[in-house]
Amino acid sequence: MKSKLFMLFMFILATICIAANPDKDDDAYKKAYQFILDERYSEALVNMRKVMETYPNSRWADDALFWHSFALEKTAQLLAQQGTLGEQEKKLKAAFESYEKFLQDYPDSKWFDDARTNLIQLSNELGAKGYTEFPALAPDAKESEEEQIMEAAIQALQARGGEESLDALLRLYEKNPAPRIKEKIVYVIGTFDTPKARAKLTDIAKHDADTQVRLQAIFWLGQMGGDQSLLTLKDLALTESEPEIQKKVIFSIAQMSGKASTDFLIDLAKNGQSEESRNMALFWLSQKEPTLEIFSLLRDIALNDPSQNIQERAIFALSEYNAPQSRELLLQIARTHEKVALRKKSIFWLTQKNGSLKEWADQLLDFIFNDPNPEVQEHAVFNLTQLDIEVHAQLLEIARTHPNQEIREKAVFWLGQMADSEQIVSELTDIALNDPFESIQQKALFALAQAESDLAVDALIDISKNHPNLSIRKKAVFWLGQSDDERAVQAIEEILSQIEN
Repeated sequence: MKSKLFMLFMFILATICIAANPDKDDDAYKKAYQFILDERYSEALVNMRKVMETYPNSRWADDALFWHSFALEKTAQLLAQQGTLGEQEKKLKAAFESYEKFLQDYPDSKWFDDARTNLIQLSNELGAKGYTEFPALAPDAKESEEEQIMEAAIQALQARGGEESLDALLRLYEKNPAPRIKEKIVYVIGTFDTPKARAKLTDIAKHDADTQVRLQAIFWLGQMGGDQSLLTLKDLALTESEPEIQKKVIFSIAQMSGKASTDFLIDLAKNGQSEESRNMALFWLSQKEPTLEIFSLLRDIALNDPSQNIQERAIFALSEYNAPQSRELLLQIARTHEKVALRKKSIFWLTQKNGSLKEWADQLLDFIFNDPNPEVQEHAVFNLTQLDIEVHAQLLEIARTHPNQEIREKAVFWLGQMADSEQIVSELTDIALNDPFESIQQKALFALAQAESDLAVDALIDISKNHPNLSIRKKAVFWLGQSDDERAVQAIEEILSQIEN
């Protein structure tokens, strides 16, 4: 039976490793999200669904479901404009069900409030169309009759469309209804892509007394895009002190396409007044199309910024790009940065990148044998074991030839985690018998003990009986005592019998 301590260690390690492999799902999500930005909602639906089905445990799972719901809703609006009302109503129902699932599955998501607002709007729209099979769509019993009539009117105006409907919505907003009614009005105003609608959203984003209403207006300004929306959002970014508003403003700018949006994020990443705003800018830059200017900024921040937290975010942002320039910059940081912690971060993210796994294995071997810092060497050994290729040959080379005894011990340990072949068990047995350092022999014994194979048990039995070093024989007996193999018990009895005789 393996020791409880070892099993706990392996559980923690497995948890870390599972959480630290974001590369493929990141790429899939970014591809899907680009279709949202490009307003290609049919393709967004297909690709967001692929992210949800292929990577159900991804850190992007809630984002993918939210934008899948959003794309369904937008597709319904496009079908209405085309006069395909039957298909439009199907998409509205699908969007409602998708938002409902989102709210059930992700109550702590950053998108929860947006999804809830959108769901309420859809519920009213479907209710106005007479879909009584959705009892959950009925208005809240706590609403006044006046509010219920207002909601019905808002939905009717949205369905009708046109300049007159927008004017009616603006007049209704000026009556200063309850904030939840205002949110619904703002939502519908956001579907009118006209200068008048944009002007009203700008006014609401800057001056409304209710934060949630302002957040809704800021979101829709970002969805509208355009130079005027960007100017409004940039002004808010510079003047607004409330963190929740700041966060939504940066997000909304990041959703906008074009160089002006990227330039704003670059400036914010350089000169933002708070670490939180700079962190957000760096993250959203990593979702943009890569440019030389972005790479130059990330390199400068990673190497020279006074905040280590910001440096780490820049390194992560570099890792998000699957491009030769990002790999080269990460390698440069890993080799030359003055801070060991950041060198280790760069090595980790390098090995998460797409590309030739054999190439990464060779790069890691170079770090392991040639880097002057033992801490970096050890970190490289760990990352070597995380590559999705066979690396036992490289680990054997390290275990037998590395000049640092502790690094050799680490390599022997990791060999034990993959000792599922006769060759590896044989190599570990040879190390246990013949290595000049007793501590490495001890590590080899431990590695054999973790290898659940008949060959490993045979090796431990042989060592327990025949090794010239008494302490090694005693340790082999100890590890036999942890085994569930019946031959281990028989071997211990034989050893005791020899002692008695």
